[in-house]
Amino acid sequence: MKQLNSILEQVRQKYHPLRELRRLLPWHRWFGCLDFLVFVNDRHIGFRYFVYALKNLPYLPGTERMEPAVQRVLTHCVKRPQTRTFWDVGANVGFYTWLALASRPHLRCLLVEPVPFNVKLLRKTIEANSLSQCQVVQAAIGKSVGSEAMMVDEVSGATSQLKSLYDRSSPGAMAKIYGLKKQIDVATTTLDWLVEDAGYVPDVVKLDVEHAELFLQEGAAALVAGGRTIFIFESHFDTVLDWFVENGYEVYKLDALKNYLAVPVSMVDSVLETLAGHRY
Repeated sequence: MKQLNSILEQVRQKYHPLRELRRLLPWHRWFGCLDFLVFVNDRHIGFRYFVYALKNLPYLPGTERMEPAVQRVLTHCVKRPQTRTFWDVGANVGFYTWLALASRPHLRCLLVEPVPFNVKLLRKTIEANSLSQCQVVQAAIGKSVGSEAMMVDEVSGATSQLKSLYDRSSPGAMAKIYGLKKQIDVATTTLDWLVEDAGYVPDVVKLDVEHAELFLQEGAAALVAGGRTIFIFESHFDTVLDWFVENGYEVYKLDALKNYLAVPVSMVDSVLETLAGHRY
C-alpha cells in the first residue's frame, strides 16, 4: 500500500491539472489581475493564515495530503522538549511555521523568504495573530551575503529561483516547466550569517530553496559542523546528502518528492520513532 501511495503521489505531482493550467500563457497574463488575498482556517493550525486565492489554491481545500511525511516528521521534531527554535528557510506562505506553532505555540521562529508577495503574506499572518515570536528575513539563500538576480514564479509562488541556478536547471525542473519570466534583484544570505546575526543556533531548520541547498557547503559549514541542528529539507542532489553524512549526520529519505531528514548522529536515538525505514 505504501508503494502504491508513493506511485500515486508521483503521478499527481507530474500530471495534476492545476500544474498544466499554470503553464498556459493566458493564465500568466491574467493571473496578477485576478488574484486576491484570502485567509485559511486550517483545523490543524488553530489560527487563520493568509494566502493568495489563485497562486496558493492547493491550500484552500486542506493541507492533509501536502507532503504528509514532512508534516509528520516536523511535528515530531518540534514537539521534542529540547526544541525551542525553528527556522523556515524558503518559507513561501509560511505553512510549516504555522504547523510548528500549532504544536509549540511559544516556539521562536525565523522565516526566510526572498519573494516580496510571499513576504507580504507572512507579515500579514504574523500581525493578524500577534505572533511576536516570529521574525521575517527577506532574503534568499546564496553563496554569500550580498545580492543576486532571481527569477520569480508569479503563478504558483513556490518555485522562484536564483537566476544563476535557473540558467543551469534541467528542462524538467519545475521552474523551467513554469517558464519563469520576471526577474528581480534580491538580498542573499547564508545560514552561518543568520546564526551570527540572530545570536543563537536553531534547533530545527526546514529548508526548501529550489536548488540553493547546493550553497550549504559554503554558507552553512559552521552550523552543520556544530551538530546541534535537525534539518528537514528538499534536495535533488546526492552531493548535498553525502555532505551531511560526511559531517556527522544520518540522512533519511521521507518521500518520493526528494524530502529528507538529516539528524546529528548524537541525536538519532531521541528522534528514532520518525526514522524507521527511511535511511538514505
